[in-house]
Amino acid sequence: IVSEDIGKLPDNSVVESLQHVTGISIIRNNVEPSVVLIRGLPDYQTLMNGRAIFTSSGRSVSLPDFPSELLSKVDVHKASSATDVEGGIAGLIDIRLHRPFDFDGFRFVGSAKAVNPSLAGNIDPQASFLISDRWSTEIGEIGLLFDMSFKSIHNRQDQVLMGQRTTIIGPIAGAGTSGGSVCTMNPITNCPVRSTTTAAGVIGSGGLNVPFASGVRPGYGAESSNISLFQRAGTIERASLNLAGQWR
Repeated sequence: IVSEDIGKLPDNSVVESLQHVTGISIIRNNVEPSVVLIRGLPDYQTLMNGRAIFTSSGRSVSLPDFPSELLSKVDVHKASSATDVEGGIAGLIDIRLHRPFDFDGFRFVGSAKAVNPSLAGNIDPQASFLISDRWSTEIGEIGLLFDMSFKSIHNRQDQVLMGQRTTIIGPIAGAGTSGGSVCTMNPITNCPVRSTTTAAGVIGSGGLNVPFASGVRPGYGAESSNISLFQRAGTIERASLNLAGQWR
């Protein structure tokens, strides 16, 4: 995938851009995608400008850390060959950043935008700019490039988690799923109730904890399952800088 112009590579990060390549799929983790699959496999080697580098996350680079504004192109090798850097069973991903000799002469490009996440309710700034030039000198041609990008993303994650509360409550008319007479014994522990998690035996040999009233005698029902609501707010900030010099 190649950016025909600076900052025109689609999406926000290299991971999102790679999903436009045939045979590539991505996995989203909460707010942003973080996993790339080449033909369904996650075991690939990553290079930057044709060289293997390592980061704090392991032997490979963290692909979500590369904003699309810094990318010139991304090469994906879907099959391993003897000439590739070893370590990628699924293939190889080579991230190419901009360099001074990519341009004929002076180049200055900037972009800025604001994003309003509907759930987080913030206005998030995103900006990038590139300045590059090349000169002919007595010692040869020299090029210098400065490229930077900054993004601040607020996010909010809403979750509904359902648990299991199995305490029996009652008496409730018509409750229960098994046949038999209504139990009115006091305390409830004297009622002939068998837990479905207990080994088969005489009714009454189990406890009172019965998943969703399964096996509860008529007259008693299980307490409704507890539902937990979570709302997690966070911020992702990514500042990237690419300094490049070339001499020929």
